[in-house]
Amino acid sequence: LFRSDGYVMSHTIEPVEVLGKKVAEEYIPKKVSWNRLDPDRPITIGTITSPDYYYEFKYAQAKALESSLQHILEADSEFKKKYGRGYGAVEGYMMEDAEIAVLGTSSYFSNLKYAVDELRKKGVKAGAIKLRVYRPFPREQLYELIKGLRALGVIDRSISYGMTPSGPIALDLMSTYRYKNIPPIQSFVAGIGQRRMLIEDFVRIYEILERRASSNSINEETLFYGVKGIDL
Repeated sequence: LFRSDGYVMSHTIEPVEVLGKKVAEEYIPKKVSWNRLDPDRPITIGTITSPDYYYEFKYAQAKALESSLQHILEADSEFKKKYGRGYGAVEGYMMEDAEIAVLGTSSYFSNLKYAVDELRKKGVKAGAIKLRVYRPFPREQLYELIKGLRALGVIDRSISYGMTPSGPIALDLMSTYRYKNIPPIQSFVAGIGQRRMLIEDFVRIYEILERRASSNSINEETLFYGVKGIDL
């Protein structure tokens, strides 16, 4: 997924402004040599643990991942101060007064923004959300974007077979915010097997979301958009 979407679908078709090798070398951590052991600069190599402490080891991993979000945000803030770019764990587009929004990831977000622009011209208060960090899940940052919406659509490009909803990210949102007051979430699956998704397809997804929100027909069912022979 990283190589396919991160390189083939995004970097080869969208302009990228590269800051340059010198800037990169200034920012990245300095390489730690593994040629010698230094007690003042401890490193971990080939870590294993015995059954007696395996559970505690996995617990420490879980807590470390939970706390990593703050470090991610701090690193992003530092990068922004130095180079004028900040990305955050989530990104919103036209969310200030949005009534409906669709959440997507990676290259889909660009077309979602174009779809929002088209819908705004028609008077639809649409917005778009990009989930940039998936684990740890940025629940507080995302909640601030979705809490005032009338309806939220979530587009997944993978299927969690045998689950309802079938979209992994939609399922995560429903479980994460089960005790909070959130808008109805409509799960979509699209783009499986590199099935082409054009701007008009994203506009159509917004229209489906709006129709279902207006008729109070949003439920846990996943809508498989773009399947041949299935009309939504």
